[in-house]
Amino acid sequence: MDWSRKLSFTAFLIVSAAIHGAYGEAMVTGTVFCDQCRDGQISLSDYPLYGIKVKMACPGSDGQFTMWREETTNWLGNYAMKFEGTSDLSRCYAQVSGNGQGSGCGAAAGPAAYLRLMFRMFDMEMYTVDPLLSQPAQPMPFCPRSTTPVLAPPTPAYPPPVRLPPSVTPASPPPVRLPAPVTPTIPPPVRLPPPPQPRKASPLPPAPFLEASSCSHQQWMMPEHRCYWKVISPDTKVALVFGLIAARKYGTDLTLSQGMNGRGDPYRTLLREGTTALLNSYNTLQFPYHPLGVIQQMNWALMGSTQQVLHTALRFMRANSGNGLIISSAISGQDFTIEEATIKDIQRAFTEKKLTSHQLVDYYLHRITTLNPVLRSVIEVNPDAFHQADQADLVRERNNDSHRFLGDMHAGSYALLGSVVPRDAGVVERLRNAGAVILGKASMSEWYDFRSLSIPNGWCARSGQAVNPYAPGGDPCGSSSGSAISVAANMVTVSLGTETDGSLICPGDHNSVVAIKPTIGLTSRAGVIPLSLRQDTIGPICRTVSDATCVLDLIVGFDPRDSEATQAAAKFIPAGGYKQFLNEDGLRGKTLGVVREPFIALSKTSLTSQVFESHLRTLRQHGATVVEYLDIANIDVIMNPVLCGESSALLAEFKLCMNDYLKELTTSPVRSLADVIAFNTNNPDLERIEEFSQEIFLAADLTNGIGEEEREAVEMMEKLSRDGFEKLMLENELDAIVTLGSDYSSVFAIGGYPAITVPAGYDTDGMPFGICFGGLKGSEPILIEIAYAFEQATQIRKPPFFDSVESNCKDIL
Repeated sequence: MDWSRKLSFTAFLIVSAAIHGAYGEAMVTGTVFCDQCRDGQISLSDYPLYGIKVKMACPGSDGQFTMWREETTNWLGNYAMKFEGTSDLSRCYAQVSGNGQGSGCGAAAGPAAYLRLMFRMFDMEMYTVDPLLSQPAQPMPFCPRSTTPVLAPPTPAYPPPVRLPPSVTPASPPPVRLPAPVTPTIPPPVRLPPPPQPRKASPLPPAPFLEASSCSHQQWMMPEHRCYWKVISPDTKVALVFGLIAARKYGTDLTLSQGMNGRGDPYRTLLREGTTALLNSYNTLQFPYHPLGVIQQMNWALMGSTQQVLHTALRFMRANSGNGLIISSAISGQDFTIEEATIKDIQRAFTEKKLTSHQLVDYYLHRITTLNPVLRSVIEVNPDAFHQADQADLVRERNNDSHRFLGDMHAGSYALLGSVVPRDAGVVERLRNAGAVILGKASMSEWYDFRSLSIPNGWCARSGQAVNPYAPGGDPCGSSSGSAISVAANMVTVSLGTETDGSLICPGDHNSVVAIKPTIGLTSRAGVIPLSLRQDTIGPICRTVSDATCVLDLIVGFDPRDSEATQAAAKFIPAGGYKQFLNEDGLRGKTLGVVREPFIALSKTSLTSQVFESHLRTLRQHGATVVEYLDIANIDVIMNPVLCGESSALLAEFKLCMNDYLKELTTSPVRSLADVIAFNTNNPDLERIEEFSQEIFLAADLTNGIGEEEREAVEMMEKLSRDGFEKLMLENELDAIVTLGSDYSSVFAIGGYPAITVPAGYDTDGMPFGICFGGLKGSEPILIEIAYAFEQATQIRKPPFFDSVESNCKDIL
């Protein structure tokens, strides 16, 4: 026997000896319900009883009691009995024996039920009892009438005669000695004397909500919310509600309201979400957990590993979000589901009065409250969202009352916290005019990933690290990471993002959503924090091409606050808008080019080759001509931001644009890039300067406007684009370039060209990837036709399954 086996064997002997000599302990738990219809079973109309006395007895082989105990149910109808030094309770039974202070059910003694062993480990055993029933004298008036009486559940085959130990003397009624059983082997059932009738029956608890709804822990703590505490109160002790195991973990003094504020470790998170689930279970018939089920799940988790605690907390959190809320109204013969609903679906539901803006906002706020602690994709929620939704329900047009402006004014940095813009951003104003409710602000890679090369995609000081909803640890990409994650996770219908180089296409690709990068100037940049007016463009991020096209239609157009760019691009806007190009046959007659190198080699998708070939076959099958093995001149220079001149131009442009933007703010703690650098230096903990630094900021601050070097850099990029991408497109008479992934973004960025990414698949680890179509300036109509036809032919996108983020559970604490 080697040393490892010897050590294992020795450890086994030690543990065995410890178990053998341990002092036994057992716990019995159960619930008492009021059987309002006297049908002998638990139904939706039945509810747990408070203040009911439950007796538990254990007969010996001689028919005499070896153990006897009585407990009273708590506010949730639960009782718990603890026994020390007991090895086996399997022959014991429990039975309702008397009425307490809170029951309005008459508390007639119901049938007994035997204990069932649920769990045994070392020196501890846990027994449960099937729900005990107490019945009123007559069925309630609302109960269905039946000509055939329903018998009560049978009493267990043999409880022994009740013979109480001499030391036990119940106050009322006096001990009862039943006659000896007819046969020694099968004694008659125990029938305890009826309890005294209560002076006045308490009113029944109010009926729970009939709709499928639930509230988050924050909402349960808000008195103005429609869901109010029932059965239990905020001051009720955790130990009283969840029992002995919870008392051992959380103590006997912690209240439910204190538990609802828990945050910081897995067990506090479990208590917070478990308490929330318990409250929700009493307030909707369609909540996925029964109150008893919540308590059982809590106790099982507390007896398990930390991972089990986290998984249970996430399952409760998911249920508390109202995930998958179904509006039971038919649209085109099918139930309408808010999750994954398109703009068209929602508008139809509005028109047919099957959905209101208020309901829609409520659903999304539930999702944000539940998922954002994990995904961290939303920085702020609009406090006027419900007000705007109510106004939209009344007039279906822009709210003309005063409202708070929601220009994009955070950049993920604390330096702009408290800043106030003089007016809405141009694209936000257009959305408001169209009747949209502005739900909030998404997180992003701080300062467009332009503060430091060491800052990871999706991180900003305001919200922390954003999480890819499909693959734990997967890159959410940036900088518009929060916008893409929020749409992918159904936390909002549509969103906007800004691209300078890849900030729309890459997050769309990595989060399985559709993103459109418009031609420069097609959408106004006014009111949006800038990086480079030469390369910045605002575009939609949505779940479908049709939704992205609808949003694009709303936000394009001339803006006097961004007059030069928007006036130059206005010629590209088609009469009648972009929705007319949503054509399922849009691939027919199109010529698509494929540039494989270096983009296939750069792809991080293990399935790149086979997936891309499959999609090229799909394009051909739907009428497109695919021209392969094309090359872009000087592609190695274009892909290098230093060699192509992009880096030097962006440094100077960023300082100029940022200083101009900050000076226009109504209120701001910073007024220049130098102020932002100083803020970061003075607040190293907030901005994690020691870890991530700000070397790009420092380099940008050293520039002195657009000089000879910067002009040469811009000319270099123009020449590379003209002799590279444009020449390729024109010489081969291409309608678009097609590539897998987002690595092509620099080609589109330096030339100001449009592009669309569409979900194209999922890698072996669940990480999404997209297919990207790009074209010459103003080619959005052609790209929309191609992208929509591909999407309709493949239907690849699927919503994220949130158990996939459980390994990132530390993010919810």
